[in-house]
Amino acid sequence: MNIEGECAATDSGNRTHKKKLSRKLTTLFGTVIANRIGYGGRKINTLFPLHGEFNLPAQQYSHGLRQRVAIEVARSGFRETTAIIEKTTAAKIGKRQAEELAYHSASDFDDFYHQQQAQSKQLQDTGEIVVISADGNGVLVRTSDLRANTKNRGLPSSKKLNKRLTKGEKHNAKRMATVASFYTINSFVRTPQQIVNPSDEDRKIKGPRPIGKRVWASLAKEPEKVISEAFDEAIFRDQNKHKHKHKRFCALVDGNKKQLSLLNKFACKKNTIST
Repeated sequence: MNIEGECAATDSGNRTHKKKLSRKLTTLFGTVIANRIGYGGRKINTLFPLHGEFNLPAQQYSHGLRQRVAIEVARSGFRETTAIIEKTTAAKIGKRQAEELAYHSASDFDDFYHQQQAQSKQLQDTGEIVVISADGNGVLVRTSDLRANTKNRGLPSSKKLNKRLTKGEKHNAKRMATVASFYTINSFVRTPQQIVNPSDEDRKIKGPRPIGKRVWASLAKEPEKVISEAFDEAIFRDQNKHKHKHKRFCALVDGNKKQLSLLNKFACKKNTIST
């Protein structure tokens, strides 16, 4: 079929074959057929300029539907997500497809946080106190996904009830996700009287707000890696402003011995003094 126009690509391939092709695109408003021109050649991949112009995904499901699936999966299970999608939109999606979309939506996890670090260069003002916070949360996973130490501790026991643990049964069925946050904040000076017994005027005083706050978590990475990234972000942000080279560092943790040990380790390693 002879179609007017040419397609220039970065690989300098000579794409002389031009065809009108169609594909399905499932959106929030239902499934539509997208007609476009494909430019290809012998032993050269076919390009579709219309995909780039309209920002079409490579797979069948639109970006809007992918976003909706990701939001609903975070709130509930996969079966509930498929039911909600079918009830509130004109699209239909299977459980396996919902699982795949949820998986791919998290594939750029690290790139997303690296982009946030790059955007922190645009901050004009930062607080005088650098705060690093860490916490942990257990997530129930399959036995094959447990960390080696947790899996070994849970081997001798077998679960007797589906709803709860019986007497003598060990937990050892959760994988700990490490949550870290970083921000800068200005000091908020108050007297003991203002804290213990504040007056009406004291209650009207608004405290400083966090500046440039970042929060991230990981179930796959070890706690040491997540906390190390928090210190790297803090030092990066501190050195970013020459007038604030000597900030005060503060670490906030709920008493977890492992996290306290890691915070002290990296404070010494990075030459920072944390309170």
